Amino acid sequence: MLASDVMTTPVRTLTEDCRIKQLVDMLRPGDFGGYPVVSAAGQVVGLVSQTDSLRALACAQREGDFSSEFAGLSKRPAIAMLLDMQRGPAATTEVLLQRPIRDIMSSPVISCGPHTPLSEVCQLMSGRSVNRVVVLDGEDKPIGIISASDLVSALGRLLGDEG
Repeated sequence: MLASDVMTTPVRTLTEDCRIKQLVDMLRPGDFGGYPVVSAAGQVVGLVSQTDSLRALACAQREGDFSSEFAGLSKRPAIAMLLDMQRGPAATTEVLLQRPIRDIMSSPVISCGPHTPLSEVCQLMSGRSVNRVVVLDGEDKPIGIISASDLVSALGRLLGDEG
């Protein structure tokens, strides 16, 4: 199996100058948990996820420079951030929601090509501890995205074919 066999298409993307509010509005339960971020030329420059938005909200609770606070939270589990937010002062989200998503996106993006074997995609996700891999064409433009749940669905189909 190849990346193109399991990737979700079409890819919904956000531009790097998009505001965090737009991201929050798009992150709904049962929908996509993350989006590739593209430049004006349509090339992937980052990836932004539910966890990135939670980190940003946790940073809004703290005093200090947003960039350094955000970087410090980059590997904390989402649940720990939510617990911190409960204990902290009231959120000042107005300013946060107007920031561009480039301030909270993950970069560089973990990516593959459409002809990458699924075994390599699994190794990428496992080795880099990521939940999504962006599938890029030859010009670094997104043509699909593979999430952990896409891999589980593919495995289920494979196992179903064997039984």
